[in-house]
Amino acid sequence: MAYKILDISKYQPNVDYAKTAAAVDGVILRIGITYWGAQNMGKDECFEKHYTGFKAHNCPVGVYYYSAADSIEMAEKEAEYCLLLMKGKQFELPVYYDVENSQRQGGLKKELLTQIVDAFCSKVERAGYFVGFYASTSWLVNKMDTAALSKMYTLWKADYRTNYDKAIKCDMHQYTSGASVAGIGGRV
Repeated sequence: MAYKILDISKYQPNVDYAKTAAAVDGVILRIGITYWGAQNMGKDECFEKHYTGFKAHNCPVGVYYYSAADSIEMAEKEAEYCLLLMKGKQFELPVYYDVENSQRQGGLKKELLTQIVDAFCSKVERAGYFVGFYASTSWLVNKMDTAALSKMYTLWKADYRTNYDKAIKCDMHQYTSGASVAGIGGRV
């Protein structure tokens, strides 16, 4: 059975939560980001508003953290920051670790990026959350040991092609960034 799950962040600042919640089966909100330049961490500026709005309409919520970690230590700092941002919140869907930052992660060895993903996910999982990782098919094939990580964590794969990759088994498939959903103007 397919579910309609929406990925949402500050790029969708104006939401009619009642209409959108009625149109989807759940939302994955960007909770935070590490900016690649100086690796400063910050909360998504619309997270609180989106969290409160969707929760008020009984819409299942999960989150993702956009990483720029290029070391295990930085991934652990991101996990600690993400846990701080999640404090006092209730999630029905997973906490995902988004790894796709070309500037900081694009040139890393496969083994190191795999360890980075595991460092974040294991720390958040130990805190009691259901966790997973997110990447495009290209990154899943070329940049990390997806088979090993998939045995431990849920996988959210981004592949927008009509003939998308079916070999990499995933729990969630992001198939577009150009859809429209009731209650939100613009692409989602």
